[in-house]
Amino acid sequence: MDEMKAFAVLGVPPDSPFADVHQAYCRLCRLYGVENDPSPEAAMRYREVGTAYAVLKGKFEGKSDIPTQRDLGVWVSHGSSRADAMADLIFFEARREKEEKRRRRIRFLGAVCGSLLLPILSASGTYLLFGLLSIPATYLLCSFLEQYGILSQRGTDEAFFSLPCLSWFLWHLLVSFGAYRGDESLLLVVKLIGRQTHFLIIAYFLRLWLRRG
Repeated sequence: MDEMKAFAVLGVPPDSPFADVHQAYCRLCRLYGVENDPSPEAAMRYREVGTAYAVLKGKFEGKSDIPTQRDLGVWVSHGSSRADAMADLIFFEARREKEEKRRRRIRFLGAVCGSLLLPILSASGTYLLFGLLSIPATYLLCSFLEQYGILSQRGTDEAFFSLPCLSWFLWHLLVSFGAYRGDESLLLVVKLIGRQTHFLIIAYFLRLWLRRG
């Protein structure tokens, strides 16, 4: 990356002093950090910002306008090397990799728990077969929703559990309605709610457990 592109990436004019360069770098690191934006696009942008900062830091090394200073709570010392920016990137990538592993685990557990919750509660072999088939179907559907921007990354994490769970809930409600439809209206409602309560309670606590990761 050349210096002109590095200035453009950080969003500062080419004649900016190092203080402005460093301030822009800190601001963009917070903006694209994994805490604020865990998306892959933000990770690419973060790496680009780190590379640009390393290029410009090398440009300013040994010049009078890079005094030791405190800027936004970060010390920048005279004559420091590009290794500082690279160390930040390595630390960031390690955290991001850990977060991605956690996300994959949550999605897998969510798909399994959401798809097999009702089959296990009902002890039905037929439901279990459909539950196993719904696991890859959940992956395909949720990946589609995320790819086309219908759901955010965090929303997709939730959908891996909630979509199959909601499907089973509606199916169970339909089956229960068919079994009790000869009853009076009030009794029908009471029986339907009673049949669903245990399912909803277990689903709620499972969701809390999955969110804790």
